[in-house]
Amino acid sequence: MGRRSGLTGLTALAGLAVWLLSQLAQGVLSRTMLTTPETFKPHQSPLGWVAVGLIFVALGTILDRGVAMRAELDTVI
Repeated sequence: MGRRSGLTGLTALAGLAVWLLSQLAQGVLSRTMLTTPETFKPHQSPLGWVAVGLIFVALGTILDRGVAMRAELDTVI
């Protein structure tokens, strides 16, 4: 479970950081290059990264369950 939580946390935090950095870079670029300052509006919700983290949790849970079932099968055989 620890490895799965680490990957999920890394995905969520790194994804949010990348989204925030891209929005900041886009804001700075639009402020320096465009004549009207109101043209910049943040877009593309960072929720996609949360979804990727949840997918990793689901895959990790499936794999953990498979390993547990295999270990149980080994004790029966």
